[in-house]
Amino acid sequence: YGRGQLGTMYQWTHDLHMAEIYSYFKQHRPDEYDHWVGEDGLPKAEAGEKRPDALVVVDGLAIRAIDFTGRYDASRLLALHNHCEERALPYELW
Repeated sequence: YGRGQLGTMYQWTHDLHMAEIYSYFKQHRPDEYDHWVGEDGLPKAEAGEKRPDALVVVDGLAIRAIDFTGRYDASRLLALHNHCEERALPYELW
């Protein structure tokens, strides 16, 4: 997974959903699609921090976080919310 290894079924499902969101942006939000930075292009998260699955970055500034929540529980959603709120970063949950 990411390094030539296959991940769990959850990782596959998550990645397929992110691909669908990415495709949606290409079709319906091309200005943001052109500035999409996926998870592998983001800095590593610090311990206990939930980083988003993707960011829309314009001129080096993140203007929106995108996250596929799938089966997230309340604590994981709160961690993502706190991450974005601390940065005054709007976010979308899919």
